[in-house]
Amino acid sequence: MGHVYLAEHTRLGRKVALKRLKDRVAAEPEAVDQFMVEARAVNRIRHPHIVDVTDFFNDESGVYYLMELLEGQTLAELLRKDGPLTEGRALYIGHQMADALEAAHQADVLHLDIKPSNIFLITKDGQADFAKLLDFGVARLRGAADCMDAEDHAADMGPVTPVFMAPEQATSGPVDHRADIYSLGTVLYAMAAGRPPFEAQSLAEFVHKHQSVAPTPLTRLPGLKSPVSAGCSRLVMRCLEKRPADRPQSARELRDLLAKVAEQSCGIVLVSGRPPQKATARLGWGWGWGWMGSIAALVVIVVAYFALDLGGEGESRRASGGAEGQGRGQGRGQGRGAHEARLVTSLPRGVTLELKSKPSGAEVFRMDGPMRLLGLTPLRVTDLKASGTMVVRLTLPGYVDKTLRVDLTLGSQIIHTPLDRSSDPMGSGPGVLRPRRRVVSRVVRSSAMVVVPPPAMAMARDTGGTVNPFE
Repeated sequence: MGHVYLAEHTRLGRKVALKRLKDRVAAEPEAVDQFMVEARAVNRIRHPHIVDVTDFFNDESGVYYLMELLEGQTLAELLRKDGPLTEGRALYIGHQMADALEAAHQADVLHLDIKPSNIFLITKDGQADFAKLLDFGVARLRGAADCMDAEDHAADMGPVTPVFMAPEQATSGPVDHRADIYSLGTVLYAMAAGRPPFEAQSLAEFVHKHQSVAPTPLTRLPGLKSPVSAGCSRLVMRCLEKRPADRPQSARELRDLLAKVAEQSCGIVLVSGRPPQKATARLGWGWGWGWMGSIAALVVIVVAYFALDLGGEGESRRASGGAEGQGRGQGRGQGRGAHEARLVTSLPRGVTLELKSKPSGAEVFRMDGPMRLLGLTPLRVTDLKASGTMVVRLTLPGYVDKTLRVDLTLGSQIIHTPLDRSSDPMGSGPGVLRPRRRVVSRVVRSSAMVVVPPPAMAMARDTGGTVNPFE
């Protein structure tokens, strides 16, 4: 439908990706409407694992929108180059995509074209395999998808890649968010196996297999470079169920199941908005026994200390009798209570911060030090040091950015904060610069753009050979 260009915003002095509809396609009002639906859909979601759209236009220069520029490779390129991924790596990428789909579905937006070439992998803040979901060109608002008739579906099949599509996308029946779950299941299968669940030589054969043929479980595939656990295989096969009711019923459920399998089978802890961690960091068996032994030793020392105190000096005080002795005993008892309180409070404790915004769904960035995304509200951050001030910024499309300073010395806190409406149609706060129409138009009309052609995304046809499995 369009071309992607590398462009430079002349006023801000930064590079951006510019997606422009082809002129012959732009002459079709329906294609323009779909293109604008894509831009609006992505802008509504605003999620760290979905490519960020900053502006979009339909003027004399053409139909186009601006996106953040990503440096990396698509998952399709990675699979073609390296073959199957390890189970832990596949689960990590799948977990991020499920998190992105959860945000999209909450905004009543369906992607409907999940595939490896629409998943882009970058390195962010030193974190490899940070995944971004691209191309909502087939996206439909959920209500519109439920009302599609047979003619709509026939037109909709054009840009959909049949290798990874859900069975219901080839029929005149209703399509909902569970189609995205099926497609993500096919991508998980491809990451683990090095190939998609079905291979065919024509569109008709793909449709038949998605609707009627059960894929081979990952645990039964011969010659895999990296073994796949039974738990991972079962979850992927559940995503690939023909009936939507038999799949995980939400992207959130799938995300949580992926995290569970990752911890049980790979020893990896997956949490939204954080890099993967070894499960031992959360007191696995080896660490758990060590910590239990240390805590037990501490308890013994404390008990022995107070037992000696009571049995020795305290006993002699009680034996001395008299008002004066009782007074000294009471004073000593109070002193011991104060000492006990000091002993308890001196143990290190982490601070927990809960942030809730109205409306919810705001991105929370930590600003004291290197800027980094903590997650979306409502957000719970644990194990913070009980010292200093933490500065966070809340950002939500359509609302003014809000900066909060949190005194961590006050201990764990729950903060509720309302967000003020913004007059900026793109939803940025007053401190965020957005490209202006006349600046971008000048960039579009100039020749100072290097075209970066995307991989071909044509619908598979009967070519007499196996179609490229990753496009």
